[in-house]
Amino acid sequence: MIIRFLLLFVLLSLTSLAQQTTLDFTSVHHEFYGFGGTVFSFDVDPTNATNPAGRLVNTGGVWEGAYIDVPSKVLLDIDKIITLEFYSNTPSNTVLVKLEDNNNTDVEVTETVNGTGWNTVSFDFSQARISGTGTTINASGSYYKLVIFVNGGVSSSGSYFFDNITYPNYASAHSLDVIYDDLVYAEEFNYTGAVDTNEWFSEVVPPNSWGWHNGESQHYTNRLDNAYVSNGTLKIVAKSETYTAYGLTLDYTSARLNSNFNFTYGRIDVRAKLPQGDGTWPAIWMLGTSIGNHWHPSTLPWPDCGEIDIMEHWGNYPDVIHGSTHTLSSHGATINTNTIIAETVSDSFHVYSMNWSPNEISFLIDDELYYTYNPPIKNAATWPFDDPQFIILNVAMGGTFWPIDPNFVESEMEVDYVRVYQNITATSKPDKNDIQLFPNPARDFISLNTAEKGRFFIYNTLGKIVYIIDIQSYKSNIDISPLSNGLYIWRYEGDRSISSGELIILK
Repeated sequence: MIIRFLLLFVLLSLTSLAQQTTLDFTSVHHEFYGFGGTVFSFDVDPTNATNPAGRLVNTGGVWEGAYIDVPSKVLLDIDKIITLEFYSNTPSNTVLVKLEDNNNTDVEVTETVNGTGWNTVSFDFSQARISGTGTTINASGSYYKLVIFVNGGVSSSGSYFFDNITYPNYASAHSLDVIYDDLVYAEEFNYTGAVDTNEWFSEVVPPNSWGWHNGESQHYTNRLDNAYVSNGTLKIVAKSETYTAYGLTLDYTSARLNSNFNFTYGRIDVRAKLPQGDGTWPAIWMLGTSIGNHWHPSTLPWPDCGEIDIMEHWGNYPDVIHGSTHTLSSHGATINTNTIIAETVSDSFHVYSMNWSPNEISFLIDDELYYTYNPPIKNAATWPFDDPQFIILNVAMGGTFWPIDPNFVESEMEVDYVRVYQNITATSKPDKNDIQLFPNPARDFISLNTAEKGRFFIYNTLGKIVYIIDIQSYKSNIDISPLSNGLYIWRYEGDRSISSGELIILK
């Protein structure tokens, strides 16, 4: 179902992106792990039994402490202050906060806390020290591990409490460079039964004699058992069953749906609830249309065509969401990726988003920005993202690195909607020669934005005119429902310019 209207609330909601992450010990993802003798436990504030806190107990080691792989990375590019609340019964303690990352220099800051009870302590990483050398550094970049030492370097024992450890996250240094707020495509799944083939193509033929890429263990099918719509949501169901197709017998089935819609630049929101169980591998992603599909010939291989992984999730790591790009410069185990901790992704719906401008690609969950891909040099190897991409929804099983639970029976990815926004309804008319035609592929209607009045033609592949209409306004909705499936050529003859291009119609 194609809908087109302005949603102002999208613009408003984007202004409230989280800028900091706070560890307040209300989540299992706020757990620290002790080493060298330190023991961590979830506890309560010694002055307020209703307030959760984290507790570290030192047992007398010289360098004992605790660490956490943070739910979203610490980012020091702009804001460089980490704060925490520290409680002790002894009047003088040193607290060292260290940040570690495999792709960055380990850095640390030490502060002395005088006085008993609760104290708020700030750690300024613009005056950090390089761990191991003591060299002062204005720290920058991202870090995935946060380590705390209390009275490090001396043999001491004691019990200490922490709360509200707050650090700058990815959104503190990044914001969306373009806000897209015209809804140009929406699949709301407001029907029942088989998936609408006007909107989706079920890809079932494996690319290799041994099956799908990455050592996956499933056959994709076009059966109702694996993909159907009910109660306003799409269900993609991964099942444990022996299934033979294309001369290959595998132990699992699922579905992979490719959109009949493609676009260049914009924002996509997908509200979904993910499957659960070790071995499940759901994904919401996009491929460059140039790779080829059921309605477009292949002109570029992967990864030259570009891939955008809006959401990847492995059931073996149930609370971790990945966003990535794959290009000729980095693909497969791509370095262009980031993760965020998100609880309850298999129990409740979350909105997975990707914002794609001519300059950068950003990844969000529930409007929280956690990664932006913006290579300093943009060429065919790093930026194949100036051409259309189509959407893919699938649930794979297993893969080279992800063992499947031997007791797995079935689980589903449930999708509430897929929405794409672009900037179409500008308050001023388009520049001269700027012709905007969308969606493409189209079904029954297309929208045409143009800087000048003129005449619009559609030709079949034999060069015969099959449709003609005079355009009297800068924004026109054109009924193409009489035309059948296929490839067409459109041509617009304006007062001062002529433009043309391909139009694909899919019923």
